[in-house]
Formats: sequence, structure tokens, C-alpha cells
Amino acid sequence: MKIKLRILLTLMSVLFLINLSNAEVIKGESAQSAIPDINLSNYILGPGDKTEIKVYRNEDLSFTLTIDPSGKISYPLLGDIQAAGVTVFELRDIIKKGLSKYFKNPQVMVNLTAYQSQKITVLGGVVSPGVFNIDRQPSILEIISRSGGFSSSSDRSNVIVIRKQKSSSTVLNLDLKMALGGDKTKDILLMKDDIVYVPSESNKLIVLGEVTTPGSVSLEREFTESPMSVLDVIAKVGGFSTNADRTQVLVIRKDGEKIETKKIDIKKILEEGNIDQKLIVKKSDIIFVPKSEKRITVLGEVKSPGNISFESPIYLLEVIAKAGGFSMNANKNNVMLIRNGNKTSTVMVLNPQRMIETGDTSQNPVLQNEDVVFVPFENKRVIVLGEVTTPGYYSYTEPLNVLDAIGKAGGFLSRANRNNVFVARKGEIKKFTIEKILKHGIWDENTILQNGDLVYVSTNFITDVEDVLGHISRIFQTVSSVISPFSVWESLGKGTTPVIIQQTQ
Repeated sequence: MKIKLRILLTLMSVLFLINLSNAEVIKGESAQSAIPDINLSNYILGPGDKTEIKVYRNEDLSFTLTIDPSGKISYPLLGDIQAAGVTVFELRDIIKKGLSKYFKNPQVMVNLTAYQSQKITVLGGVVSPGVFNIDRQPSILEIISRSGGFSSSSDRSNVIVIRKQKSSSTVLNLDLKMALGGDKTKDILLMKDDIVYVPSESNKLIVLGEVTTPGSVSLEREFTESPMSVLDVIAKVGGFSTNADRTQVLVIRKDGEKIETKKIDIKKILEEGNIDQKLIVKKSDIIFVPKSEKRITVLGEVKSPGNISFESPIYLLEVIAKAGGFSMNANKNNVMLIRNGNKTSTVMVLNPQRMIETGDTSQNPVLQNEDVVFVPFENKRVIVLGEVTTPGYYSYTEPLNVLDAIGKAGGFLSRANRNNVFVARKGEIKKFTIEKILKHGIWDENTILQNGDLVYVSTNFITDVEDVLGHISRIFQTVSSVISPFSVWESLGKGTTPVIIQQTQ
């Protein structure tokens, strides 16, 4: 068995390498070494990063893989794995869990071997401010050196680093005079997307981040005017950009030897008119507007409900896939998309199953930031009629067989013909002999039912399919006309609203 599994893995690995241009097999100690001095517990992987994956005593599953633009890596046995947005340790656990289906307690190691297209922004009192690409984790003095060094008017004792975390921003205040004097603890390692701001002695107010024209702002006003607020300053630089997170605007202010950071919810101020939150700005303040994290909330019958972050356009089925896919009890025909506007909400009912089966792209729309996707529970039902105690509709979640369905309907009546139980499914009728199950244990006669099936327990005088059709047609009728039973179970099978029927006496 082990030999066969190893041969299978080898063949899969060969095919994998042929189709995956960014994969390199790692053998022994020839793998590229990990980036030194990086804090892997905090580093969030992103597109373009190279990861080294090793499985102990299994070189066939050891690779160096580059995360693709969609944030995924392709790995043997496991397929596509979402790697962007997690740490290397979280990625290791994902791979280990997947391989546990094939191996007992697999030992997996994941390292980061290279950054790709990561950026750090340097602004303020340096010779050449700008955005710098990095392929590893540089120190702050190294990145300032790349920007031409400090300008003559720079304040080196109060350098600000703004670091974006998963759901907020952290502000660090560094005395780089001490770092230049030999204190290596002040020469911290930077991370991707950090913003380094070196203040100058001119004490100008600075606006950074997601505004139309970032830069310095003059606070000079006519003596008759009131002091400027954060809202006034943001208006002066052209307002927010389309990607601005208005709920987490930071005002960074030096107070003596300390740096104070105040978070302001501009969105709430504008919606509620809460003037008390309109913080008055001062010279040398720094206002930072972070980038909004676009996200969609997925609820209901998916394997991993929660928030899904995204940047590029994303479709409904892609979001459901990121949430782990549909659960076993998902109603794929009636997925709700809730979209909140300024004053009203729109609810759309979509049928992703139709997209899967027929390619109807109208059922797989592009989603927007803050959309809510709700996958409802599928109310699976069968109809049990004929010689049972309580005929009617019966719901179920776990697999249901013929005997279970008859049990839900209270069991057989005394005149039931147990050798002639019929199951109707989308226009086809099959006969089952329940007596074979009860007396001889022939379980093939106890078929598993499907959503919308009709189970009919006949009397002793009904023996064939034509008799069943005639008898069911006489049972079902509305006030003015007879309803075909096929329309009933077909409507149930398609997830539409069932026809309301009335049983005659």
C-alpha cells in the first residue's frame, strides 16, 4: 500500500511540475535559505511572496512556491490553497491539516524565502521621498539611506512609522539620533506597506494616506475665522480617496516627549453631526487616513462563515469558495445577496446552482464592498401518501431512506401492501418490496430518497404503475381542478414554492 501511494505521489508531483511554472523541487539542503531577521509570526503573506514548503521524509511534497496574483498556491493532493492573508505558521497548519487525510501526523515546515513587489513609503525630511520596492525586510536606517538620507531640516529624534495591521494601524515613535549613535534597538526592521515619516523643524501639518493630494497644509486663516478641524484639513487636501477608511482616521501629535494618537470616526461624525468629535488640529500634527479593507460577509450554510477580504473584483461563487464552499444542507437555488445603500437596502435572490449547471452568468454577479451573502438552509422534503397513519410532507436533513420516510408518516396501516411501495421521482416511478427488507434483510429495497420524492404505500388492490398514477391523481385536487403529482414533486425538487394542494376525503 505504501509503495502504491508513493508511486501515486511521484506521478502527481511530475504532472504538478509540468503545469506549474513557478515551482521548484527542493532536495535535501539545496533549498533557498529563509530571509534572516524577519518576524514570521507577524508577517502576512501576499501575492508574489515565495514560500518554501518541506514535508519531513517526503521530498515528493517539498517545493518552493510563489503566491499567485489571486493569493493562492497550487499544492499536490490539496489543490489550490489560499495563502495570501495568513502567516507562514497559519499556512503550515492548513497544509498539515490537509495532508493528515493521507499521512499520519505529517511534519510540515513553511518558510518565507523572498518578498516580491512589497513597498515601503518614506516621506518628510529626507532628500528623495518616495515609494521603495523591497525584496527582504530592511531596517529603518537602511530605507532612509535609500531615500538619500536625512535632509538638513529633519527632526531625527521623532521619526514616525505607521504600520497597517489586519484591522487597525499602529504608530511607532523612534529616536533615530540614538540609532545613529549606535543603539541598534532603535534601528527596527520595517515591514511591507509601512509608512515612514521624518518630520522637519518647520512644524507644518502633514496629511498622509488615502486623500486626494497628500502633503503639507498651511494652518494660516483670517483672524475672524475659527481654528481648523480635521474635517477642514481633509477638505483642503481634496477630500478622501475612493479607498479611504473614514472610520479609523488617525491624528498623531507630539506632546513633550510623548506621541499621542487619537482615532476619529469621520463617517460617524458626518452621519450623526457629532460636533464634539471635530478635533481641532495644531501645527506639526500628522493626519493619517488608512486604506479601507474591502470585505464581504458570508453567512449561513457555508463551511467557514465570516468576513472575506478582497481587493480586485470578486464574484459570488468565488466568495462562497473562499468561505469553504457550500455545506451539505445549503440551498444553492436561493442565495440572498444583501446590499446596503445610503438609506435603503436591496435584497437579491440568486441561483448559483443554475450558473454551475447552465453557465448563466447573471446568477454569479460581481460583489461590492460590505455586501452580505446569506446561504439559507435547504428545507429538504418528501411526500408520503397512501396507506400510512399520517400522510403529508416531511422534512429531513440527514440521508433518508424509504423505511425512515414511512416511519415519519406514522408507519403502515393494516391494509397497506408492503410488497408494493412506489417511489416517484421527476416523472419516473419505481416499485420496492419492503417485505424483503423486514423479513429477509435485502437492504437494496430500502433506497435513499432525494429532495422532492413522493413515496406511495398502496393498498392490496393496487399492483402496478398505472394503478398508482390513477390513484394519486384522484387524491390530489384543488377546488376546481386536479393537479398532477409530478408538478408537486418537480416544484419541490427545483426549490420553488410548492403548489398548495388539498386532499379530498
